[in-house]
Amino acid sequence: MNAPVTPLGITVQEKYYGDQKGMTLYVSDKDVDGKSNCDASCQASWKPVLADKGDKTAGQWSIVKSTAQWVFEEKPVYTFAQDEKIGDIKGNGADGAWHALAYSPEKGIQTPYGVSVVDVPNASAQALVDLRRFSVYALQTRKSVDDLMCKRGAKCSSVWKPVVAGQLANPLGDFTIAKRGDGTLQWAYKGQPLFTYFHDAASGDVRGVDVDPRLHLAIVRTHFMPPSVVIRDAPGVGPILATAKGMSLYLREGYRDTKVGTHYTRAGSRGAPAFGRMLGTAGCDSDCLRERHPLAAPSDARSTGQWSVYTRDDGTKQWAYRGYALYTYVGDKSPGQLSGSNQFQYRYNHTKVTAVDMRLTQALYWHHMYP
Repeated sequence: MNAPVTPLGITVQEKYYGDQKGMTLYVSDKDVDGKSNCDASCQASWKPVLADKGDKTAGQWSIVKSTAQWVFEEKPVYTFAQDEKIGDIKGNGADGAWHALAYSPEKGIQTPYGVSVVDVPNASAQALVDLRRFSVYALQTRKSVDDLMCKRGAKCSSVWKPVVAGQLANPLGDFTIAKRGDGTLQWAYKGQPLFTYFHDAASGDVRGVDVDPRLHLAIVRTHFMPPSVVIRDAPGVGPILATAKGMSLYLREGYRDTKVGTHYTRAGSRGAPAFGRMLGTAGCDSDCLRERHPLAAPSDARSTGQWSVYTRDDGTKQWAYRGYALYTYVGDKSPGQLSGSNQFQYRYNHTKVTAVDMRLTQALYWHHMYP
């Protein structure tokens, strides 16, 4: 099983790691070998981030037994008292020793030339990619890589391309070199030869998953995802988030114009996290709730990775992804439907709306949530 990117209670806030509330985490150059050198006076500004009872170490994250403080790669982590909101990094560079803990998929992983580690949202994981940043797959078989066959008997050489290693390449960390029958060299990760898939058309595509049971996406670490959520392919749309029963999940996003005379364009298909946090659960009022059902979170759910937990006015918990509260739509009658997308609500400040006024219109719109 792949190591998780974050343990429970540690979040990812775009460029930096955060605590349960999303506040930026920091490390200090004065802390070495996993031990904190921040005394009581220091802790007035730098608050140790503590694990809850029962929390377990995960991947790059460990816990100091005596204090229950979280440690990232032998560096105890803290929040800064002067940070006021998610995204603040006011403590970065303080005293020349304090640094905001940057989120970097490649951190802690040695990769050879031609291979790197990136976030692959469509798989909810950090995974290997090639020079083009196309997804890389690993072969789980002891048979010769030259004998690899795909479903329906097609020769894999037509769709599975080896990740080639240079003739002077040397093993590095978990990366070794496999020799093919034609004499070329191929990279292997943890003993498994690496390939790309011909039908992946762009960075982030993972179309090779489930094509052959012997090949799997070369995942390094796995992002948290609520048990009630899955990633599924929607025809004509691509991977989206859905409930475990296959019902599409939606967010409410801002809508804006770029300039006079052009059509409206949305701010981003995955949304701007700051806008999502600003809306919170207020993006769906009592009238809205007749058609949109919040994605319920357990009463004891905790914000983790890119997932956060909002508390609604009635006290119930709701899952949010990248800052956006998620909902299902009553108009979707069966798994796979997307009838709740591209629904708009306009807010006008004019008694009469003209074509010119349209560019000043404020609006919110619903669309399906991408991973």
